[in-house]
Amino acid sequence: DPSDYSTYVSDPLVVNGRVYVAVGRQLRVFDAATGARVGVAALAAPIDSVARMVYADGIVVVPLSGGRLQAITADALATVWLTAELAAIDDTGKQQALSSLTVGEGCVFFGTASAAWSGESYNGYLACVSLADGSVLWQERNEEAGYYWSGAALVDDWLVVGDDAGVLSVRSSASGEVEDGLDLGAPIRSTAVAGTREGTVLVATSDGVLHKVLVGARTGALSEERR
Repeated sequence: DPSDYSTYVSDPLVVNGRVYVAVGRQLRVFDAATGARVGVAALAAPIDSVARMVYADGIVVVPLSGGRLQAITADALATVWLTAELAAIDDTGKQQALSSLTVGEGCVFFGTASAAWSGESYNGYLACVSLADGSVLWQERNEEAGYYWSGAALVDDWLVVGDDAGVLSVRSSASGEVEDGLDLGAPIRSTAVAGTREGTVLVATSDGVLHKVLVGARTGALSEERR
């Protein structure tokens, strides 16, 4: 319905011959071969304008408005855990779960942003949630910029992620503690991707530049090798 501008549709997720699509407050499941709907599950909140679900360990993790995550079994479509809504950092609005989700080390890493219709980002959260039970293992507030369409890469024991202020940070994946940061000069609205060479990360900035960054294995120090 073209008049319904507030019901968003997620990126599709294909798992074991099924297609999972979040629509508004529902997770809908279709047979990949025929397109027939085979199931539906209720979501605790609607999805935001961008929703990139992930599959791991038999569950589909859906990012929801308010900075929540809901884990639903891929087969029975039963909710196994649900995180709490993130508190607003200031008066710029509720958190939006717009970033890509990254799975690794038994966790799902995700970022959020408080953003205007114009696309400006004000602040956000970066968090690590246990895949087993949904407990928040660590969470940090970024009061300067949010994580808008961005996503993290795991490099050794480091988590590398960019924010809307253009800062690429490297953190301990276990604690979230920041080890180093590198200003790339423009907002980072892409998922960081581990390079084919060990210790390298590729990330794009909003000015159309692709950056190749080195991540120190022991120190986590960041340095730009090429752009």
